[in-house]
Amino acid sequence: MKLDTSALQVPSPGSLPLEIVERKGLGHPDTICDALAENLSRALSRVYLERFGAILHHNVDKALLCGGAARPAFGGGEVTEPIEIYLAGRATAQFRGATIPVHEIAVEESRRWLRENLRHLDAERQVRINPRIRPTSPDLAALFLRQREAGAPLANDTSFGVGFAPLDALERAVLAVERALNSPAIKATQPEVGAATLRSPSPARWSDGTSPASTNTGRRRRASAQSRPRQRAPEPRSRSTPPTATPPTACT
Repeated sequence: MKLDTSALQVPSPGSLPLEIVERKGLGHPDTICDALAENLSRALSRVYLERFGAILHHNVDKALLCGGAARPAFGGGEVTEPIEIYLAGRATAQFRGATIPVHEIAVEESRRWLRENLRHLDAERQVRINPRIRPTSPDLAALFLRQREAGAPLANDTSFGVGFAPLDALERAVLAVERALNSPAIKATQPEVGAATLRSPSPARWSDGTSPASTNTGRRRRASAQSRPRQRAPEPRSRSTPPTATPPTACT
């Protein structure tokens, strides 16, 4: 097969009079979906390598996040409907008589990523993980197995190549700002930007009063909340004691 290549004869975005760069942070639904899909691919690759010595075919790059619902309140709030995340694609679930628990891996690895990266989101109670991963096609499975004989990675007709262009000046600046705002140092000194580390905020509750701790604890919280008068506006605080950040109840 003969390949013809040619330079793209257009100006770079950085040289144009106007350039717009968007950076979607850690809690954005697009970022969460991309991260969970990549996380699942890495997890499956590790399992395949450990058990069979090779990465078997899988294509798990489809993800959908359906936002939940909440009643936010100062210092807490109630989660009324959980977030739902769908992971779809195809993966090798049977190989040489062995079964690979693809769906279980998808759920556990997704919950682990959520716990590690969205610390105020209860990955067990406030998120539903819905794997929709079907068995891989025989042709693609056979293609992956022929890679050892070929001595090089092989591709089907939908996987041709990968390209990357270095970030321009504005892209680097936007990326640096987002990483700085989400850094542990900034969150520790400026908890108003989210995910405070100075104090643990009050945990969110389900609308029926239960919480991740226990049903009885949730009922006690609900009873005390009903008997408590409406909260007043908080007293001003000094800069040395910043207020506790409100835990996020949605991923937008």
